[in-house]
Amino acid sequence: MKGLFDPVTLMVVSLAGIGVLSIISIASNNVWGFVIGIALALGLLFGGILRLRAGDKETTKITCLVVAVVGVVLGFITMFGGTGTAVALGLVDILVSVPVGYAWYLLQTGR
Repeated sequence: MKGLFDPVTLMVVSLAGIGVLSIISIASNNVWGFVIGIALALGLLFGGILRLRAGDKETTKITCLVVAVVGVVLGFITMFGGTGTAVALGLVDILVSVPVGYAWYLLQTGR
């Protein structure tokens, strides 16, 4: 299935969103947000996209699941622990994690 709901496309969308959130984090002097965002982005790139193109679906499924869960958990922590713009960044973090979770679902069901 090629197109908008292809797992690689969904992972690239999440990768771009995580990258933008990392840039916003470093611009607002949040070094830990930047480091965690870059770690998630690199994990998604090397453990997800490149492993899927190499044919390793099992590693890709685990990576997608980990990135989705960590993104949602960090989004909720940021939303409920922050003030002002941190609440908006937490919500965007959760929304950015949804496509990679859907990519995991597509890979898990074999669609």
